[in-house]
Amino acid sequence: MSKSTSILIIFGAILALIFLVPILGAISLIFIIPPVFIVSVNGLSDALSNYLSSHE
Repeated sequence: MSKSTSILIIFGAILALIFLVPILGAISLIFIIPPVFIVSVNGLSDALSNYLSSHE
């Protein structure tokens, strides 16, 4: 009985990890991507303005 319950606990933990890892990954992506996106957009706009001003 105790062996089967421990197997169930291990199985449940593995399932929880399988379900939690993608959620945590998505949350971390949600927190990581916007600043990177903003920085890259700012850099691109600066580069574009420099390019346009130098080619007038």
